[in-house]
Amino acid sequence: MALKRLSMEEMIQISTPWVTAGDAASEALGKIPLLTALLPTLQSVHGMLFGLRAQRLDPKTQRLAQEASALDAKHDELVRGIHGALTLLASLSEASDEILRLRDTLLPEGLSHTLKTYRGEAGHAAMVAAQLDTNAKASLKSLTLNDKSLMDLVQAWFDTAKQLGELEETRTRLNPPTGPSAADINTARLRWVRTVNAILANAELIGVDEATDHLLFAALRAAEKTADNRARGSEDSATPAATSPSPVQPVSTTAS
Repeated sequence: MALKRLSMEEMIQISTPWVTAGDAASEALGKIPLLTALLPTLQSVHGMLFGLRAQRLDPKTQRLAQEASALDAKHDELVRGIHGALTLLASLSEASDEILRLRDTLLPEGLSHTLKTYRGEAGHAAMVAAQLDTNAKASLKSLTLNDKSLMDLVQAWFDTAKQLGELEETRTRLNPPTGPSAADINTARLRWVRTVNAILANAELIGVDEATDHLLFAALRAAEKTADNRARGSEDSATPAATSPSPVQPVSTTAS
């Protein structure tokens, strides 16, 4: 599940009980020191999202924002898939060191690359694409998962990140000076995601009881599930049904 798939409205709805004085969820947070320490940051980012949402965006900008969000979800799926596949293959291969070097060349910050801004994601992918040498490309082509090589997935990542960067540039040019910029919106969303991830991690660290966990996070988990299903539905509708199942190819872990 990915918090970044939540819409701005969903984020605001989820965090409203946490920052509303007198709400049971807010009172529960206030009784847990590790979570209470995060409340000022949560209140700040919640207010930032609320303020940005209150500002009007023209319909074309809203449409571009939705397209960017969908591209970002695809980008993050590819990053997680590439990182996970190379990590798994390294654990099974005698060429473990070489495969891990490939992984870290592509994604030196690991899965943290999914938390970059749209421009940051596009810029990093462009830099890697420009610097990836022939040997690295050959090694990635030699690593296969079913009917795709790792190079196929990496190229799809490059292409998606490029589209995301181009769309972000278009959005920036369209935004009126008096309205919220695409960068402002994306920064606020990322701050919300990081803050909520910190709350979740600290709650897990201290082991909050089942009732408190349900009170604080049931709505969040339900919204995440809805967002995941929404993303999968978009992907399924955009992908033609296969006429016959693809044969399963053996996984090759021999880097050339």
